[in-house]
Amino acid sequence: MQSLCMNSSPPANPAGLEFEKGLAHAYFRWDNFVWNEALGILLNYRNDTLLVSYKIKRTVLQNIRFLHELAHTSPAGHIITDLYQNAMRRADEKRYSDAIIRLNRINSVLTSSFKTAVNEKTGEITNLCANNILISGNKTGDKHRFEVIQRKVLGLCRENVPEFDKLREYSRFPELNGKTLFK
Repeated sequence: MQSLCMNSSPPANPAGLEFEKGLAHAYFRWDNFVWNEALGILLNYRNDTLLVSYKIKRTVLQNIRFLHELAHTSPAGHIITDLYQNAMRRADEKRYSDAIIRLNRINSVLTSSFKTAVNEKTGEITNLCANNILISGNKTGDKHRFEVIQRKVLGLCRENVPEFDKLREYSRFPELNGKTLFK
């Protein structure tokens, strides 16, 4: 189900352990696209003094802002960013087939939500479907194939999603003891 990053020594007090379990559960729910529940859990922790002790307050508050937008208005840029971050977490777990599926979904969203773009200087209309990436046909989900697709999708995201890199920062899961909170 979920794992805490407790490879080092556990917290000195039970409150710290409960804090880690609660946050891990929130990020587990987010990782499974249950955004409203994840947001509700994180909101319960927004003023917790342990956020400061663990040096993750800024990250968690950024996550709350990102999740609020995602859960309540679902802007395309936030959905694309969330799918991208989810794909990167699957790749970190060496689950390349799952990561490729998510990247394929991003490609679908980009080519349907952003069918055309108008160059403001020339007035030229660009068909973004020309950027469509053939991702299907890879049953093995190997690392090399993932890396090729990931670079192409990253480029598409940066071209089509304003502030994509900033959104990635706001949707990055916090780390404890050098490990991501949820794996």
